[in-house]
Amino acid sequence: MKKRVLAGILAAALGLMMIGCGEKDEPAQSEVESESVPEVVIVEQDSDTDEDVQEEEVAAAVAPDGMAASRLTGEWIDKDIAGERPFACMIENGEGDLPFYGLSKADIIYEALAESNITRMMGIWQDYESVDKIGTVRSCRSYYAAASKEYQANYGHWGLSLFAAPTLATMKGYDMDGMGGSNSYPKQIRDNSPAFDAFYRESGRSSVHSVTVDTKKIKPDIEKYGDKYGYKKDVDQTLPPHFKFANPSETVTLDKFSTAEDAVVVVPGGFTDKKRYFVYDEDSGLYTAYQKGTKQMDECYGEPITCKNIIIQNCDYSIYSGIDADYDSHKYKDIQLHGSGTGYFITEGKAIKINWEKPQGDMDGEITHYYNEDGDEITVNCGTTWINIVLPDYDSYSSRPTKFYASESEYKG
Repeated sequence: MKKRVLAGILAAALGLMMIGCGEKDEPAQSEVESESVPEVVIVEQDSDTDEDVQEEEVAAAVAPDGMAASRLTGEWIDKDIAGERPFACMIENGEGDLPFYGLSKADIIYEALAESNITRMMGIWQDYESVDKIGTVRSCRSYYAAASKEYQANYGHWGLSLFAAPTLATMKGYDMDGMGGSNSYPKQIRDNSPAFDAFYRESGRSSVHSVTVDTKKIKPDIEKYGDKYGYKKDVDQTLPPHFKFANPSETVTLDKFSTAEDAVVVVPGGFTDKKRYFVYDEDSGLYTAYQKGTKQMDECYGEPITCKNIIIQNCDYSIYSGIDADYDSHKYKDIQLHGSGTGYFITEGKAIKINWEKPQGDMDGEITHYYNEDGDEITVNCGTTWINIVLPDYDSYSSRPTKFYASESEYKG
């Protein structure tokens, strides 16, 4: 729950028809009607459970006509789109794949180590048809597939590591593999999905770095293959969204927590190959993603890749082995997304310590919950959330631990 300024709530209620939040596009003036645009209310996140606050929260959460809150960002979007399954897709983060296609429009971004010190990402898009194209696409890793199920997302990828075969065997009706039922696949997953028309190779890049998604073909693929393979267009709306969101007219701050510290620059621990970090811009309220000192850009849109919230989730892992020497040498990770652990929640230039919990198995689709120091579920600001999975003492992790800086100059030191 959150404390609220009554005047701000009244202003927000009068002006809901005009507001958006985070970095996404707002509805056009002609699509909504309102006398004025309210100012954004800054609120402090705490564990207040006062009944009047609850009533104010309900009043402020009324959706504009024809719209609903996105289950991924909390923003107002077309209600029909809000009721559809999102699309998740594996995105390569190797040197040959930079820059990216469509990642600046993602609603959720996961990043974790895939093999050795190399990271791989997964974006999740609700209104994926509005994105020009998505890429470049790489192969499945089991923990990304597990994360996609938490959002009821159709899971796009191009092939797999052999270690992911048991996971994909449980993904029928969600697994959208651009390679489809390849004869090289293990028998247990060969018939799970066709080769989707939405995936294609783009000229001008080497073969391994060339796969792209034509987002306009995803829904036709779902309709084409739905009966045989169990694909569905709509999400089960009886299940809760992944996060507890602030109201679109509000911005949650973290100053009141005892563990709060300045986080203008955020360094997730252990990403020693790409040297991942984020820089906060106070004017926009967004974090921009950097690697090796360079701002990450989306080639489609000529804009940086940004997010409103960052979650650092510390997870246990093991190294796969035993298929063949080549696979063993790559140090493929088996990251455990179930159980419990620690981490950080970062937004509006501040970071707090959190605990996370997912009691059941990775592949059951159960949602991971994140709790603040008071034991309450965190309230996430509207907009894109970036989740970095951090592994303990991996390789030279100690040389680049999770750390926060009050300024860029302090980070560059």
